[in-house]
Amino acid sequence: MTGQLNLPLRLSDSASFDNFYPIGNEEVVEVVRSVTKRANDKPSLFIHGPPGSGKSHLLQALSRLIIEEHGLNVYVPAGASGVSPDLVSQLNADTVVCLDDLEQIVGDREWEEGILELYERLNGGDGVLIVSAKQPPSLVGLDLADLATRFAAGGVYSIKPLAEPDLPQAMRFRAGMRGLDLPDSVLQYLIRRLPRNSSVLFSLLDRIDKAAFSRQRRITVPFVKELEKEFFSEY
Repeated sequence: MTGQLNLPLRLSDSASFDNFYPIGNEEVVEVVRSVTKRANDKPSLFIHGPPGSGKSHLLQALSRLIIEEHGLNVYVPAGASGVSPDLVSQLNADTVVCLDDLEQIVGDREWEEGILELYERLNGGDGVLIVSAKQPPSLVGLDLADLATRFAAGGVYSIKPLAEPDLPQAMRFRAGMRGLDLPDSVLQYLIRRLPRNSSVLFSLLDRIDKAAFSRQRRITVPFVKELEKEFFSEY
């Protein structure tokens, strides 16, 4: 089987290592990025942290980089419609598999057995399994003790959400990577009006940028206020 699944899964256009604000998470960013060089000698990496800490961004950034380098990669949001554990377990042994949101399938015996089979398959080849979850392997609630043990024996890394004082600088960084002129007045308005969660703020910033481009508008507080009814209710 090839390393690509024929599934309607799209990587986020904004997910890259270049626009991931690394402060406080330098080690985990470097470890995930090093997968492309096969610098890690273990068959798995386990990344855990709370929602909004950037786990999905890192896994999708890795997937995008491997695809650009013409490597075998599959990004799998756990529990996504149309993705079966049997299909995942039979992937090419040289594939880098990014399994996101492990909690979605924890307790599903078929899924857990499929992931264990995938782990052993990749361990016998040149592949790597990168898993994200909210909790470390010992606390995530896996029924299969063998699977939790294997994850714990690999590289286990904690990723921390951005501290609130770092949010303005992180947003400036993200805006700069997009070539976006983000006035301080807009930045402060967004931080006051939205949950102080980097995932929410970055997502909305991307959408505002696209809206400004399509409508040929400068990003100002009045323009952002026009978008509130359309965008802000989702957050």
